[in-house]
Amino acid sequence: MTRDSYRKKRYIISILMTFILSISMFSLFCAVMMYFNFGDQKVITNSLTESKYYDKVAKDINERIKEIATNHDIPEEVLLKVISSEKITVESVKYIERTLQGKEAKIHSDDIEDAMIKQVTLYLADQNVTITEQLKDSIHILAKECKVVYENKIELKFIDYYKQYQAKVFHWLKITIPVILVILAVCSVVLVRMYRLKHQGVRFLAYSMIATIYLSVIANILYKPLKGMDITPAYYKSFIDTYIQKCRMQNNILIYIEIFLLVLILLGIKVLKKTAK
Repeated sequence: MTRDSYRKKRYIISILMTFILSISMFSLFCAVMMYFNFGDQKVITNSLTESKYYDKVAKDINERIKEIATNHDIPEEVLLKVISSEKITVESVKYIERTLQGKEAKIHSDDIEDAMIKQVTLYLADQNVTITEQLKDSIHILAKECKVVYENKIELKFIDYYKQYQAKVFHWLKITIPVILVILAVCSVVLVRMYRLKHQGVRFLAYSMIATIYLSVIANILYKPLKGMDITPAYYKSFIDTYIQKCRMQNNILIYIEIFLLVLILLGIKVLKKTAK
């Protein structure tokens, strides 16, 4: 094999290793990104707080309870005594926190239904209204409607899906991250050992890191809030948008780490050049 053909072959292998390194580094970025996005539960709780999710849920429930009160000719104050904004907030926080912790999260809607029946019955008794069997049935229907509204609004399906995908993601990461690290190590060693002057091999690591940074930036730009998507209620979409924005902020930190690693590689090349002289 002539010297020129050897150099050409070595260059082709270097380009191939650089491509594999770039894909592997970007895959590692995605894996770490998913670990932090799914692993840090504070991102969820902070997003709920910052988007004022609890206040908006309480307001939505109160509006629905007022509608039910109007439909049944009962003063809204009677029903709102049972379901206060404070109670809704406390119940929502407990439900979400227990779900995130992997514990059984029960919505105490039966207590709401019983308290609602008792409250309406007392109100009608104060109004000297005779409680007939038909009226009892109407009271139970009213309480049932309030219970359903309470359950549907307190429950946050996103959290259930989040926990399901979290388990799958973590299982996948346990397999993929070690594999990616092995590929990175092998490719890096091959590149460095192929060149007598080590900085010539290390420069391909720099090329790979530059490509990874570009891919990471593009991925983070595409990872944007759900603009234009019809998600109801509005406060639910607001929470998800806030959550995605926080995830993007975490991803930005990873990109800064990549840039820092690139600087270290470039400094390493500079040092290796000096030692090679």
